[in-house]
Amino acid sequence: MLQEVCLHSFPMSQFFSQEQVPALRALQIYECQIELHAMQPILLQITNLDLRFDSRSSVDLDFHALLSYAPVLSQLTVYSDLGRTSSYMSRIQSDTRSRVLLSHLRRLHLEQSIFILDIITAPNLVHLHLEGYSLHSKVVDAFLRRSQCNIESLHLDIGYNSIASSIIELWRQMPHSVTHLAISNVGRMIWVPFEERTTDGRFSMFPQLRHFELQDLELGGSERNRVPLSRAVSEIMRVVLKRCGARKTRVRGRTGYRRSKTPPVLRRVDICCPLTRLQRRTLSVLSQCGALDVCFSVSGRPARNADSDYDGDDSDSEEEDSSDDSDNEEDSSGGDDDDVVYI
Repeated sequence: MLQEVCLHSFPMSQFFSQEQVPALRALQIYECQIELHAMQPILLQITNLDLRFDSRSSVDLDFHALLSYAPVLSQLTVYSDLGRTSSYMSRIQSDTRSRVLLSHLRRLHLEQSIFILDIITAPNLVHLHLEGYSLHSKVVDAFLRRSQCNIESLHLDIGYNSIASSIIELWRQMPHSVTHLAISNVGRMIWVPFEERTTDGRFSMFPQLRHFELQDLELGGSERNRVPLSRAVSEIMRVVLKRCGARKTRVRGRTGYRRSKTPPVLRRVDICCPLTRLQRRTLSVLSQCGALDVCFSVSGRPARNADSDYDGDDSDSEEEDSSDDSDNEEDSSGGDDDDVVYI
């Protein structure tokens, strides 16, 4: 029985009937001129819908009507041409129809299509992936307030440091239920809020974050104004060190880490970008001492050293077991540092 169909530049005037594909659940439509009257009967049974359009297609689609015909969607992906986003936004904002309730939707991936959030309500959404060049934080905030969903996994692929404030604003809007955060193509200037704490000592942003992914980090802007990637990674490393179960220790001038007795919140980091030798070694040490599960995928030459090092002397005292004086060094060499892994 046919369960999945991918159509590319396919004439939609004579679409399948329910009798022909009773088991069809996953539908991918690429560069097609959609005719809703032909698709409507099939959409009632679709649980996974993937829609992609670019500048080569002359699509003027009523997304509100289409999604209202697909009430059992559990996964939705929408890509639209960048040039269409503004026109869709203005048209949707003037639409007086009620939002489409997708009570079964759990996974949502929007690329240049954030206007979809202004169309739907998704109370059971757990995975949100936003990709594009601009953020409409008010649209995101309205969607989250309307849906009251407990998002567990957030993937953000938004470039350019010029919108750092918008990224931070979006993160502050996210519910505390997020345990998995994946970030692509964002660089410096957005990591300081990750270190902020509430009065009771919890992290104020993503307090339950357990899995942190950094994928293909890039820094936008002109070559003259571009910040070295290693410096951005240094700021990320500071966040990781504060959130994982590791305590820094210094013994006879050597720096190492041990696993903290306090159960960590952050348990895993996946990182894919050039690292300095010290950054790579520090991640390895955190893994070896049992403080953090680390997976890094790096190709090419190591990155150049950052101008300022995350492993400098400005670390919080609560995270450091200092052994600079002779007494402490002697105590540490007496066996208490057996669980320390040195850089």
